[in-house]
Amino acid sequence: MLSEYVNVLVTAIVGGFTSLFPVYSSKLADTLGSFCPMCTYAGVLLAILYSFRYSVGDVAPSVLRKRIRDEQRFFFYVAVFTIVIALPVLKGGRTRASPYALLLLGVLIMLFSWRPPLRRAAESMRNKNSPTPLDGILTGISQGLAFFGIPVVALTYTALRLTGLERKKALRLMLMSLSVYFAIAMLVSPAPCFHSGLLKATYLIGAFFGALIAVRVLIKVSGSKWFPLFYGGLALLSGLLAIVG
Repeated sequence: MLSEYVNVLVTAIVGGFTSLFPVYSSKLADTLGSFCPMCTYAGVLLAILYSFRYSVGDVAPSVLRKRIRDEQRFFFYVAVFTIVIALPVLKGGRTRASPYALLLLGVLIMLFSWRPPLRRAAESMRNKNSPTPLDGILTGISQGLAFFGIPVVALTYTALRLTGLERKKALRLMLMSLSVYFAIAMLVSPAPCFHSGLLKATYLIGAFFGALIAVRVLIKVSGSKWFPLFYGGLALLSGLLAIVG
């Protein structure tokens, strides 16, 4: 009995942690035990909302005072385009993405950190280091397309680097915008894999803490000039391993 709870907790922590890295997190977690998508998405969503609770909590007061900032406009576009793109994708049925897609994204992350192709277009709209409507549209489209089965963090980070957004800012916006993706993913996922309410709670708690640790780690290292190389290299390695395996 105890070993079952330990196994569920460890699987949940691994699933929650790896969900925010450009790898096939379900495969990694499934090697340890029963991977539960719905509980994982719920745990990761709660971890993101908790980590950025002050930014999220400031949205309603700012809108009421009609002081809408660039970040709030960004999230409006993210939400709209994620839903618009995700609906037809989900209607057609979620597909299993080719590992070649992850391999390509790994290369693009590293390439765009050196020469972002849409930097000039975004600079005319950008206020200092704030996100632009273009960033929001690209992020929303990428998150909607991620329902094809492509790891969403790889696709979203690639989209945010397209316009030359600064590394740390791009990572922060990626993490915050993922709340839209994980909320939709949680709603359309199959029912939890466990009949026991205690096992569900254990998995949810494990996924929450795993994702919370991942958020802290990513924010800490995202300012390094080597971060795009690390993040893109991880996607590249994961894609190669999936192809070889």
